[in-house]
This record gives sequence, C-alpha cells and structure tokens, in this order.
Amino acid sequence: MRSTFSGFNAAVSGLFAAQRAMDVLGHNIANIDTEGYTRQRSDQVNATPTYDGTSGWLGTGVRMKYIKQIRDELIDIRYRAKLSTKEYWSETSASLRNLENIFAEPSDKGITSIIDNFFNAIDAVIKHPENNTTRSNFITTAITMTNYFNSLSEKLETAVKDLDKDANAMVTDLNSMFHQVATLNQEIFISESDGSMANDLRDRRNNLVDKISELVDVKVQKQVLKDSTGKPQETWNLIVDGHPVVMHNDVFEIKNAGKVTTDLNNVAQNYRTTTSSKDANGNALKEAKDKDGNLIKDAKGNQLYYEPTTDALGLQVTRFEFYDGQKVDMNNVGGRLGAALQQRDSVGDPSMNHKVKGVPFYIRATNEYMKAFAEEANRIHTSGIDANGEQGEPLFESFGQTMADGKPAPINAKNVRVNSHIVNSTAKLAIGLVKGKDGKADQSDQENFHRFFAMKESQLSVELNIVNPNALDAKGKSRMVTIGKGIPEDIIKSVVTSVLGVDAKEAKDTLKNATIEELELNMTRLSVSGVSENEELTNMLKFQHAYNASARMITTVDEMLDVIINRMGRVGL
Repeated sequence: MRSTFSGFNAAVSGLFAAQRAMDVLGHNIANIDTEGYTRQRSDQVNATPTYDGTSGWLGTGVRMKYIKQIRDELIDIRYRAKLSTKEYWSETSASLRNLENIFAEPSDKGITSIIDNFFNAIDAVIKHPENNTTRSNFITTAITMTNYFNSLSEKLETAVKDLDKDANAMVTDLNSMFHQVATLNQEIFISESDGSMANDLRDRRNNLVDKISELVDVKVQKQVLKDSTGKPQETWNLIVDGHPVVMHNDVFEIKNAGKVTTDLNNVAQNYRTTTSSKDANGNALKEAKDKDGNLIKDAKGNQLYYEPTTDALGLQVTRFEFYDGQKVDMNNVGGRLGAALQQRDSVGDPSMNHKVKGVPFYIRATNEYMKAFAEEANRIHTSGIDANGEQGEPLFESFGQTMADGKPAPINAKNVRVNSHIVNSTAKLAIGLVKGKDGKADQSDQENFHRFFAMKESQLSVELNIVNPNALDAKGKSRMVTIGKGIPEDIIKSVVTSVLGVDAKEAKDTLKNATIEELELNMTRLSVSGVSENEELTNMLKFQHAYNASARMITTVDEMLDVIINRMGRVGL
C-alpha cells in the first residue's frame, strides 16, 4: 500500500531539484566572464522507486546525481597541441624579427651598405692615390666596417644571453606550475572521494595545463588510483617529451644543471680535425665531441681530434635536464621554451632537423664571413708596397682574444680591427705593386688597390663546418653547412635574405596560420564549455516553471491531505 505522503515527497524532491539546478545556473551566470570557467550542469535521475503490491513499482520523485562540467576532452587535446605550436612560432618569429632588426637589411646602415662604402673608398684612393684625405677616408671607412662587425657580434651575443634568460624564466614558471598541478591533484582526489565532482578545482587545473601548453608541448595522462577506502579514483599525470613531470602529487622538476660554455658542448665550432692525437709539434690535441658529449669519428670510424682554428663563442648559457639527468631536447619540448632553446643553441646542423636556424648560426656565419673577407684582404694588401717602399702589412688584425699558446686568435666579427700601424699612418697603405727608382712607391702605381677593388667582384667562399667536413651524425648524414660562394656582397645577402629572410617569412606565415587555427579551436571549445547567456536564460525559465509546478503540486497534495486529516469522519458534526 502506498504511503500517504509519497506524492508530497515526490513533489518536494522536484522542488529541491529545481532549486539546485537554479543554484548551478546562477553560478554559471556569475562566472560568464571568468577566464577558463567551464559551464556546469546539474545531472538529475529518477529516485529509487518503491514496490506496491497492488500497483507495482511507484516512482518516488527525482534526485540530483552530481554537478558535472561540460567539456570535450578531445577538443582540449587538440587545442593544447595547437596552442603549443602557436607559441613555438610566436617565440621563433619574435627572435627572427630581432635578428632582422640587428642586421638592418635593407637600409643605409645595413651590412651591404657598409661593404659598399668600403669598396667605394678603395675606388676613391685609386683615383687620387696621392691625396692623403682619400687615404684617411679609406682607413676611416675600414674602421667603420670593423666597428660594425664588432657591434653586430655584440648584439648577436646579447640575443643569445637574452634567450637564455627567457629560458630560465620559463623553466622557473613551469616548475612552479608543476607543483600547483600536483597540489590540485591531491585536493581533487580528496574532494571527490565521496563521488562528487570538484569542478572549480578542475577548472584551476585545466587552466594551469593550458598555461603549461604555452611553454611546452604537454600531454595529460590519466591514471586510476585507490583512495584510503580502496575506492578507485582518477588523477592526472603530466608528460613532457616522454618524461613525467607530474605523477599525481609528485613533481619531477626540469633542473637547472648549471652553466656551460657554448663552445663544443652546446654550440659546435668550426675546427680542423685529424685522426692523430698530437699536432706536428707533439702537442696534445682535444677529442672532438658533439653537442651531447659523444665522441666524433670520421666515416672510417677513426676518432677525430682538433685544435681550434676559430673563436669559441665563450658565452655562458644554462643547461637544463629532466629529473633523470637527460637534457631537454629542443626539438621535442615544443612551445615557447622549445623555440627559445632552439634559437639560443641551433647552429643549423642538418642532422638536427631544426625548423629554422638559431642565433648561433648567424654568429658563426658573420664570424666566418669576416674571417674569409679579412684573409683575402690581407693577402692582397701584404702583396703590395706602401709609400715607404716596404711590403704591406695585413690590413686587418684581431684584438682582445688569444689562443692557448698566447698567439692572437684568428680574425672574426667580434675581434676584427684595422691594423693599428695603418691607422696611425696613411703611408702604410700598400697601394702599388712596384717600387720607384728611389726605392719608394711609385705614386702613379695603384695596381694593388685595383686588385683590392676587384675583390668586390671576386669569388669568396665561406663555409660553416658545424662539426667538420667528414663527420657524420648517428644516421650517417653530413653535418657541414655551406654558407655561400660568390662575391662578398652576395654571400652576406644569402645569409640575411636567403636564410634569415626566408626563415622569418616562414615563421610569420606559420604563426599566422597557427593563430587562426588556435582561435577556431578555442571558439569550438567555448561553444561546448563556455557559458551562453541565451542558453542560461532559457534554462532559467525552464527551471522556474519546474519549481512553480512542484510548488503547485505540493499545495495540491497539501489540500488533499487536509481533507483526509481535518475533514474525514466529521460528517454531521
């Protein structure tokens, strides 16, 4: 036999269900502009029915199962992957734009204008070799060119240092967010032990994972653990480049493993190699190693040794490792951190499959260019005769850097300068090729500077050996990069235009496309998880009608019960 109050209880459950649904709706509307908020919904199911021996199973109303979030995990995965890609290209594009500003091409202050001015000054000397003013102007122009390359080298090194600072800041932020996710994992695990959903805590965790995705390509791995009662519950693990960084409430930070010099460990340099462990004088040579510390061998399997022939960068940068001691692979971590590390470290080694070349490539390129340019200029100048009838001295020299044996370091963009003897005396310019009858230079002879001017149209070869011409990577690929062969202006244009310009355009175009795709995915995500004012107002009316109907039902049942309680059996009274 049914309970007298069963209809009343069913109506009350409907009233409470409508109230709770309205509470959730109010929470949604209140957070309509809250970043990262996920729309919530009160899920209702029919209450457990009772069995009436005469009527069968009778419904007892409604009960709220739980308050759930409306999310599409597949969209989350796609969105975070695209967000990481967008941020990678954003960081890369910003770095390449900075490089374009440093090279300032094309402009009257750019490298090609500097080189043109140098050769124009040579031409002026050829036309007026006896004029001391044209000689002085040439020396001044040469000094301007060397100062430009010195400044260019300094700016490029500053770019590397800035990228290193950015990478350090990103790693600090990442480790902080890893700890926050681990803390939220534990809070959610405890809060949901009763079967409810800690939705607002889940929002905070999802927002953190979104922010992590900007810095690295992170994967969410779900794991089922058992609580203190043995009940299974879900938690999150975070994976970066195959390495766990968060395992429930345990954190495995990306470690700062200290500073390393960007010489052979992080940024390989150009060096002559030999299979002998000693040089011609019996001095010990160094073992050639790649950026990961592996010994380099030639195609025949012979260990290679080297004596540096160009400058090491000598820049201090940070080495990062996962908790297990493995280096962060700049190819795979993605996001802004991956881009910053690649721009900081990449010399354009073909075997590394980097999307674009990093700042060290341009440091190496300008160093090798200046070295080749200075060597050719010095070869020509030393073959001539100066105003005193003496053999010409090298036009360019290095300063401020020495080799291990105390000798001046080879010329590069950072250390090049005009020979101090020539700066102090215009008579030291070797304009001619032959001596006059008095033993001094023939003032009518400008043949050597004609050869000098011809250098403008002569073939100059500049190669950047990432390791050495014979070294192969683990897959047998060559690791040598040829910057260019041609006239001096064309070679540097090939670096600034063909390499930097193409990379910068690719980064800009890819960023534009990635931004559009990320926005589209975000709109799709918001259409599922975001709060719609129109939808909530529609639901408000629906829940209001449900509430009013349940209240009316309670009133009706109350009147029926009043008849039973207060009126039955009172006939005739």
